[in-house]
Parts: sequence; structure tokens; C-alpha cells
Amino acid sequence: MDSLLNRIPALLLLQSGALSLAAVASGLPLWLALFLSICALSAEILLSEERWYARKFCFALALAVLSGVFSVFLQLRFEGEPTSVKAVSGRFLVAERRQWGEREVLRLTDERGAGWLLSIDKGLQDVEEGDELSLEASVVPLRNTSSRSSFSPRQYWRARGVQGELRRAARVEKRGKSLSRHSFRQYLRTRLGTLPYNTRALAAAVLLGDRDADLREDYRRWGISHILAVSGWHVGLALMLGCLIFGGGRRGLLWCSLLLWGYCLTSGASMSAVRASLMVQIGMLGLYWGHPGRALNAIGVAGIAMFLWNPWCFFDLGWQLSVIAAIAVTALQKSRSALLVVFSPLVMWILTSPLIAPLAGGVYLSSLPINAMASALFGVILFAVLAAALPWILGIRLFWLAWPAEKMMQIWALAADQWVEWLPQALPVRFFPVWLCAGVLFFLVARAEKVSLGRAVLLGGCGAFIAVIF
Repeated sequence: MDSLLNRIPALLLLQSGALSLAAVASGLPLWLALFLSICALSAEILLSEERWYARKFCFALALAVLSGVFSVFLQLRFEGEPTSVKAVSGRFLVAERRQWGEREVLRLTDERGAGWLLSIDKGLQDVEEGDELSLEASVVPLRNTSSRSSFSPRQYWRARGVQGELRRAARVEKRGKSLSRHSFRQYLRTRLGTLPYNTRALAAAVLLGDRDADLREDYRRWGISHILAVSGWHVGLALMLGCLIFGGGRRGLLWCSLLLWGYCLTSGASMSAVRASLMVQIGMLGLYWGHPGRALNAIGVAGIAMFLWNPWCFFDLGWQLSVIAAIAVTALQKSRSALLVVFSPLVMWILTSPLIAPLAGGVYLSSLPINAMASALFGVILFAVLAAALPWILGIRLFWLAWPAEKMMQIWALAADQWVEWLPQALPVRFFPVWLCAGVLFFLVARAEKVSLGRAVLLGGCGAFIAVIF
């Protein structure tokens, strides 16, 4: 039998770093967080191994030491990053314009690449993504807590590279458009603006990461908000399109890589999209060099790379959902169990509920059958939407081509609304406890990596115990 140590060391290392971050964030001292994360890693290795020899023991010891070094490095990044800057001035690029609570804000990047947040006042009403601004402003720290919930604005914005909020902006001057992906995104946004409402909203969500407030509420009510959030599913569709156009040879893989990262950047480079793109890119590099990789280990490599780039991404809900969903889907596919494949929508619904239910206000029974149908059905709907949007982007308005996509989305909305009325919210927020979901996920990973059934059950129990501790 194989072991987790042999097959997914990167995923084990990612888990160790994530556990130490979670422990420190909950108030534990660093030494205790390191001790607990290394103990969890050691327990998993011991439970998964059936045979020991000197080389394997040395590798296990090295991985444990590396996990400690990795965790310390991440904590040092946290302690060293808070900005002490009191004021900034110079030229800034508008990277995003969005609604934030009751106000509109701009996410700016300066010439060093640092991010800043700026509220929109009367003098900035006409500013768009891709514009360049010149200004002077004072800097205030990001708020760590919200008055309405446990949501942390600081964690949310730090995950997106924002270091502080700008106040009392002076000498504000608009310098026009920059030559950047942000100005290209604004160009696409303008082109898509004349499409019919439903087609425009879905095309903007998939291509740009823009989520219309009304459409977002509908998809939240149906329990399929992930369709609007650019993630592994969308990246996978982009890769399939690239393979159909360019083929699967070595040259085709290079063009697919360009398409992959072009789509990731154009769609807004969300945490889930970057994670999925990194994972797919690692797999394509393995194919390019003739060494097919291991999907679960590739998730670990992608997660570690993102931690090294910005450890604050750990606190991003999209990143957390993306990693859990990727691990679960990959494990279910590798299990080669027809029963698990049939019930995979139910398994995914349960495993992601601890993160989604608090935002939705409960566990919606109606979202289970809708999710089971949505992936296949929205593949067809997205094809119709993108087929309608492409001529619009090129300046050719073919209303007859947009009509089928608009009608399909209207029919889907009517059917989904009816289904929600039949099966309303019926389960409390914490109906599926975190420890249960963690135990199931650990069990699935162990079985996917061909760990014996008895040891997989023990690893599932270990995962549940870890969730209780952390």
C-alpha cells in the first residue's frame, strides 16, 4: 500500500502551514501553534505508514522540520508586513472599483505595487478601472473587526494586497488610461454593457469577475453562488476550450498556458482562480516534460506558492472553498468508486456547508438538487452566453444570437425559483459540524491515495480531532 508521505508531501506541508496560521489567528502563541501543527502532521504520517525504513524515516523527519520552518516563515511575514506609513503621494493605478457596504471604494496600486483603499467622493465619480491618478493622502490602518459580524475587513483586504486606507486625499488629478490589463477589463466591461441584462450579468461575472447585486442575490438564494465566482470550474472550462483549439501536444500546452493565465488575469485574478490556474499549470508542466503529476500534490504545491506570495490568502473565503472543493473533487475522482461518484454532489454539498451556511443563513435543501444539475446545465448556458458576448466584444451586435442565451437563463430562473419554494431552508447553520466534514475529507484523501481502509478510518478520526483542536 502507498502512503500519504510518499504521494502528497506538498499537501501535508500546506496543511501544516494552514493549521499554524489558524492557531495563531485564534490567539495561541506561536510555539504552541507550531507544536500542535507538527503533532498533527506526525500523527497523519504514522497512521498512514505500514512499513518503515531508514530513508523514509529521514524523509518524515525532514518534512516535519520543514513544516516548522515554513510556519515560522509565514508568521514572520505577518509580523513584518503591517505598514507604518503615515502618508503616501505619487501616481496610482485604479485596479478595482466596487461597492463596499454603503460606500463605493477604489483599490489602488502604487508604483511599488502596494495596494491601497480609497473611498469615492464627488471628485472621483467618473474614475474607472484602468485610470491613473496622482494624489496625496494620509494612511489609516484597516479595521480588524466589523460592527455587524465576525467578518474582518483587514483580513479580506490584506488577502488582496491592500496595506491601508487612504484618507483626506488632496491634489487629486486624473491622468487618463493606463496600458494595462485593468484598462482592457474596462474596455470589455463597456462592450458587454449593451447586452440583454441576464446575458450581460453572467458574461461579466465569468469573464471579468463582476457580480451584479441582483444576480448575486438570485444565485445565493438558489445555492449556486459558486457559478458566479471564477474558480476551478471556470478555469477547467477555459482549459478545455484551449485544448479544443490548440490541441494537446507540447506546442498546444504552451498556447493553453497563455490562454489559462490570460483568462485568470482578465477575470480579476481572484484567489480561487489563481489557485486553480497554478494547479493546472503544474499539471501541464508535468505533461510537457513527460512526467504526469499527482493532482492532490499539485493542489499542495499551488497552495504553498500562494502562501509564499501572500500568506493572508489563507483567510480569504474564496481560497478556502476553492482548496476544499479541489481536494474533495480530486479525491472523489481518484477513488474509482461508482457509488462515491454518484453521490459526489451530496458529498461536496456537505463538505462546503460549514463555510457557506453562515453566509446563507442556513443549509438549504433546495441547493442540493440544483447543484447536481447546475454544473452540466450551466456548461450549455455559458456556451450560449459566451457565443453571444464574443460578437459584442468585437463591436458586432447580433441580437438574434443573444436571444437564446437570455431565454435559457430566464427559464432556469423560473425553474430554480419554483424549486426553492418547494424545498425551503430546513436545516440550521451548523447542522453539519466542522469536525465531521474534516473527518470525511481526510478519509476521502486517504482512500484516494490507496491507504488501507482501516488506516483511512483512523486518518478520518485524526482529521476530525484536528478540527476540534484548531
